[in-house]
Amino acid sequence: QNPEEPVNVNKCFLSTACGTDFYMAPEVWEGHYTAKADIFALGIIIWAMLERITFIDTETKKELLGSYVKQGTVIVPVGEALLENPKMELLIPVKKKSMNAQMKQLIKEMLAANPQDRPDAFELELRLVNIAFKD
Repeated sequence: QNPEEPVNVNKCFLSTACGTDFYMAPEVWEGHYTAKADIFALGIIIWAMLERITFIDTETKKELLGSYVKQGTVIVPVGEALLENPKMELLIPVKKKSMNAQMKQLIKEMLAANPQDRPDAFELELRLVNIAFKD
């Protein structure tokens, strides 16, 4: 590849898992992912921020911001749960009674099990601006 040409990050595959399990997209658990994994992680963060969803990190004992799925008494990262069951329906909102319909839809798309079903960064920006500054 020519170093002068811009890199299309949506087409570059990364293979080193990094970051907290609770923000990891399903494909990151398998070790083969693109920039769409960052869209997933941001979806987890936005959802957790809007609903103030937290969990206690077992290693550090600190309260962290992040969404998860409850399986019995165990909390499981959303990405790991979607890897096991890609058709799983996420209950958004989980704590609040209601959420802006466009924001709810956007978060669900950001957390799609299939990375191809997630918006890219450009679409995400347009949709967030539209939701935030809608008259």
